[in-house]
Amino acid sequence: MKRSMKKIIPILVVAILSILIVTITPSTKIGLQIKDAASQLDVASSLLKQQVHTIYETPIEITKIYDRDQLIGVITDNNYIKGKLKDVYRRDYEADFPNTELGFGEDIYTSTELSYMSYENADDGIFEYIEQNNKFSVLTNKITFSNNAVIYVKNVNDFEEARKTFLLNFVSDTSYKLFQNKQTTPALTTYGYREVSMKVNESVEITPGYASKNEILTDANTVLYYLSYGVNPNIAKASNEVYYTVQEGDTVTGIAWLQQINVKQLISTNSTVLFSEDQVLKPGLELNITKFASPLNVYVTRERLYEEPIIPDAPLRVPDPTLASGKTKIQVAEEYGTKNVKRLEVYLNGELTDTTSVVSEVTTKPAVQGITLYGTYVAPSTGTGTFIAPVSNPNITCNMYCYSGHRGIDYQNRYQHSGAAIYAGDTGVVIAAGWSGGFGNRVQIDHRNGFVTLYAHMISTPVVSAGETVQRGQLIGYVGMTGNATGPHVHVEVQLNGSLVNPCGYFPC
Repeated sequence: MKRSMKKIIPILVVAILSILIVTITPSTKIGLQIKDAASQLDVASSLLKQQVHTIYETPIEITKIYDRDQLIGVITDNNYIKGKLKDVYRRDYEADFPNTELGFGEDIYTSTELSYMSYENADDGIFEYIEQNNKFSVLTNKITFSNNAVIYVKNVNDFEEARKTFLLNFVSDTSYKLFQNKQTTPALTTYGYREVSMKVNESVEITPGYASKNEILTDANTVLYYLSYGVNPNIAKASNEVYYTVQEGDTVTGIAWLQQINVKQLISTNSTVLFSEDQVLKPGLELNITKFASPLNVYVTRERLYEEPIIPDAPLRVPDPTLASGKTKIQVAEEYGTKNVKRLEVYLNGELTDTTSVVSEVTTKPAVQGITLYGTYVAPSTGTGTFIAPVSNPNITCNMYCYSGHRGIDYQNRYQHSGAAIYAGDTGVVIAAGWSGGFGNRVQIDHRNGFVTLYAHMISTPVVSAGETVQRGQLIGYVGMTGNATGPHVHVEVQLNGSLVNPCGYFPC
C-alpha cells in the first residue's frame, strides 16, 4: 500500500499544479511568479539533479553553490555544510594547520537568491563533490605584493625570516641592521665599499586568506625559494633551474664567475653544501646555479673608494744621432700615476646597473710621460716593451689558471662590459685578425721585440687586418663574448720568445 501511495502522490501534485496554471488568468500574479520561479534554476544544467520540493506563494531565500561557472546545486542547510567542513578540518587539517578553519577553494562560491521553489535536500551530494575534487582551502596568511604577486604562508615569521635571508644576498648583516634602524653606515676611510642604502621596490600587505594545502608555503626554505625564483616549490620548480657538476680544481668564486652569478647567491642557493668562498670543493658535487628571477626588486647603492691608475701619454720619442740605427735609450722612465676615485654604484638584485656616477677624483701621484731616445732609424712597427691595459677602467675578472686550461688573463671595462673599446697593448704588426675557434674574433700582434700578444672574444670582426701596423693604445676591436666565453670580456695572452708567459708580468694587473 505504501509503495502505491508514493507513485500516486507525485501524480496528484503534477495534476494540481496543472489545474492551477491552467485556471489562473494571465493577470494573476501567482501564476506569473510560478513561471518566473521555474526559470530561476536550470535543473538540467546543474551537476546534481534536484527535484522541486515545494512551490510557495511568496519567495523564499535559497543558496546556490557553484564551481567556477558550473552550478553544483542548491544548499538546503548551510549549518549542515559548515558542520561537515569542521569535521574534515579536524580529521585532515588540524594537525598541520591548528587554530584556523576550513573553507571552500577559490573556485567554489555561493549565491543567495529569492525563489518561489525549494528543492530536495542534496547537501550530502554537494559536500561529496567538493571533497572528492579537493575543493577545500584553509584560512591562513595571505601575502600580497604591490606588483600583484600573491603567496600564502603558514607562519608570518617564516616569511619575515626568508625575506631577511634573501635581502642578505645583497647587503651585509651589519648594513641590514643599520638600515632597519634608519641609520647610516660609517664613512669610508680605506679602499673598499660601503652600502649607502637599500630599497625594496615592492611593498607587501599581510591579510587573512583562504588557500588550498599545496598553495601554502609551510617553512622559511620554501618561502625563500619563491622569493628567489618567483615559483611556489610545492607546485612547480623554476623553469630555468640549472645545475653544475664540480670539476677538479674548481673554486666557489671561480664557478660564480664562470656562471655569471653573485658569489653570495651561489652560497645561499646551496646553503646545505656551501659555507664560505674559501671552501674546498669535492669533484662531482651538484650545485644549483640558477639565476635569481625574484618577484622582489632589491636596489642597493654602494659607495666605492678605489685606486685607479693614471695612464701617461705614450712616451715621447726623441731622435738621438749618437745612437746606432735601431737602438733606443730611455731618458725619462714612464711612470703610471694614481688617483683615488669615489663612485656611487647601483645594484639590482646583485647585478651592477648602468646607474653609476663619480663622486670625486683625487690625484695621489701624477703620471710621468716617458721620453725615449732613438737612433736615426727605428722601425715604426717595433714595440716599446711596455704594455698598457687593453681597456679603459680595467677590472681583471679571471687571472691566469683561475680555472683549468685558462692560459691568460681576462679584462672587463668595469662600467661598460659588452661593446667596450679594446686597445693594442703596445706597437706592433698584426699577424692574425678574425675568427679562431674558441677564441672567437681575435687579434694577434707581433711587437717585433720578442713579444706576441693575443686579444680574444671580440664582439665582431676586428677593426684591424693582418699585416697592418698598429700603435700602442690604437683601437683594434670591441669587447664581446664570441667563441668559448660565458660573459663579455677580452682574453689576453702573451708569448715571449715563443713561450707562453703570465700577462700580469707585463700588463697592468
